[in-house]
Amino acid sequence: MHGIGGVCEGIATGLFASVKANPNVITKNALGGGIFYQWKFRAFKRANSYYYDLYDFFSSHKLYYFFKIISCFTDLRVKKEVEQKGLDVSLHGEKAYTLV
Repeated sequence: MHGIGGVCEGIATGLFASVKANPNVITKNALGGGIFYQWKFRAFKRANSYYYDLYDFFSSHKLYYFFKIISCFTDLRVKKEVEQKGLDVSLHGEKAYTLV
């Protein structure tokens, strides 16, 4: 878990590093920020943003229909009595947390 998070963090830093978040980003050896904040890649970023907007639109609609189909076969929520009693008590027969 920590290894995957570290790899993702390293990649994200290279992509999204910004002077707004950390003024030390611009140094003698640095390129001037992450790849998305460099002037060469702004046109690429703009073109990709339209693609991702379109992708998000279709993904959200697919997800809606996916859950609609699933709801034909089973409930998407637990019953009200089970929810009020608590899922841990209903499924495992014990409380997960004791709140004072």
